[in-house]
Amino acid sequence: MQQVGLRFHAGMALQLLSQRFLPVLVSLLAAQGQEASDPKVQGLPQETETCQRPRWSSSLQLSPDQENYKKNEEVMLSCPEGFQPTFTHVKCAREVQTISHGKPVYRDVWLGRNIRDYWIRIRSSVECLEVLQVDPGTLEISSTSIKLNWTCSLPDVCQRMRARCRLAGPSSPPCEAEEVKGEETLQGQEGTFTCSTLQPFTDYSVTISLPPSTILFTWLVRTEETVPDKLEKLWLDPSTGFLRWKPLPSCKGEIIGYQLNITTRSTQDGSLLEMERLWLNIPVTEYRLPEHSPGSRYVVMIQGLTAAGAGAASLWELQTNSSDTPHPLDITCHSIRDISPSQGTAVLLLHPIARPSEAVREHQLIVAVMDNVTSVEGACLGEPQPFNASQQPGAYVAAVLNLTAPTEFVLGNGTHGQGYHNAALHPGWDYMALLRLVRRSQQAEKFSCICYSFSVGPEPVPRLGRMSVLLAVLLVTALLALGILLLFMLLRRKYNSSKTSENNSVIPLRKHQGGVGKLNTQIPVEELLEALKRFKRAEIEAEQTEDESLDRHGAGRLREYQQLSSTLLHPCDAGKELCNQNKNRYKSIIPYDHCRVVLQHSDTENGYINASYVDVGSEELLPWAGWRCLVRVGGVSVCSGWGQSC
Repeated sequence: MQQVGLRFHAGMALQLLSQRFLPVLVSLLAAQGQEASDPKVQGLPQETETCQRPRWSSSLQLSPDQENYKKNEEVMLSCPEGFQPTFTHVKCAREVQTISHGKPVYRDVWLGRNIRDYWIRIRSSVECLEVLQVDPGTLEISSTSIKLNWTCSLPDVCQRMRARCRLAGPSSPPCEAEEVKGEETLQGQEGTFTCSTLQPFTDYSVTISLPPSTILFTWLVRTEETVPDKLEKLWLDPSTGFLRWKPLPSCKGEIIGYQLNITTRSTQDGSLLEMERLWLNIPVTEYRLPEHSPGSRYVVMIQGLTAAGAGAASLWELQTNSSDTPHPLDITCHSIRDISPSQGTAVLLLHPIARPSEAVREHQLIVAVMDNVTSVEGACLGEPQPFNASQQPGAYVAAVLNLTAPTEFVLGNGTHGQGYHNAALHPGWDYMALLRLVRRSQQAEKFSCICYSFSVGPEPVPRLGRMSVLLAVLLVTALLALGILLLFMLLRRKYNSSKTSENNSVIPLRKHQGGVGKLNTQIPVEELLEALKRFKRAEIEAEQTEDESLDRHGAGRLREYQQLSSTLLHPCDAGKELCNQNKNRYKSIIPYDHCRVVLQHSDTENGYINASYVDVGSEELLPWAGWRCLVRVGGVSVCSGWGQSC
């Protein structure tokens, strides 16, 4: 029944739908049939007719370029270089705009193909958009790299952009440059593109394009200059005295001139150093060396110049009127004797460098602390720094003097002024002082320096201070000697105490005096058992013998006991004292004074006890009878007994 009901309802629904949409479908078919027979419907052209050229941006280029296009005819759009249309392919189509009196009304529309090859309706004007934007302010150019930041405005296009760097033109000797290989695919809608490992002062083209050949961005860039290479060919013309060199090519930068540093030491005054620095403009490639006295030595250093600075130096060493091989310049510095470490001063005898005819009279006194990197040439040619008391100073100007005659100058007296500071010298430091005269012109600088070197010794200790130091040394020595003496006495006392203890603990037992037999009553502990057995056998043999002359009761242990001395061998004064007699169990058994045990004294007791020390060291010797060991104290047994003491 349920299945029959469901079928009934489904049938009713289909019947109602057919009744509602059937009139609309019939009217549409009728209108289409009428259009097939009528050339025009509502004033609109047929599908086979053409569409007019779209009124879009004037910068758009249509291909084919005409006024009317057929329905569904594909038209290609393009833009000027660096721009991209929002659609590259479009076509005209018909679309039902509305239904009037049961008949459809059509209109012409333009469709564009997107990146997925789907045709979608163009609802606004098609324009040429700048696909790639490069900010000129972010362009970074160095001598070996070019870097730029880019932004892409069309996400669909951005995934296919490629960037590359290439030489802008062919290179030729001597400035040959290698071509840059490879290109980079740009990712995302913004990023940075870098061309690296480029040649200095070289033209490159940076290009960003879309396959196959759409150029989005191109720029011609020249890398920055760098310092030039070292001059390879340098020679001296002995006939004219000119130093000549081969001009440098402008491979790493435009050569604007050459810099020469000429250092000279005269044989007449080994402490005088002359250094000249001059600049020669292009196209000069020679310079006449200054004349000096015979035997003078000088070093010429020449460097090429670009806007980036001076390049590597070429050196030329020469000694005038000498066939010997030139040697490094040896500068002899004047020594100074009048030095006061306590005051931090030194007296220098200064001679003017300027000739009487020269207008320049102002001399600088430059002071430098000597270390492993300080050189006379560097201090003479360099620029002194302001004095800094918080750290070890470098080269600083101590004085500015207008010298016309020899003058004694006190270095380190603390005076200071505009541009100089005559700071006190530090005890224990090594110093170098240069008297410098500087002559400057538009294209040259000449430095003349006289060298002084000296060491400031340690500051002397005052007499009072020396006495304090001497007393402190004597006191320490006396305390040390006293400590050694006390240590010696303690060790000696400990040694004597141990020796006395050793003597007291080793007391040999007296042998029996009287009678023929001299029996030794000392028995080692390890032999005690055998001795007892021997004594027992002697007693048994004495009882069983038939010889009446023998004492049957004087054998074995009894005989051993009888051999003991019955008299005192050592003093026993402590045991005989009246206050100690009641402490003796037997009046005849009293401990010897030298080996008796002394207890700790108290208010009521005097420390006496009837007990003696017996040696139980390595030999373990004990008398076989008469002793009963009570305690063991420090390797010595304390015993008391009924036999002879000790």
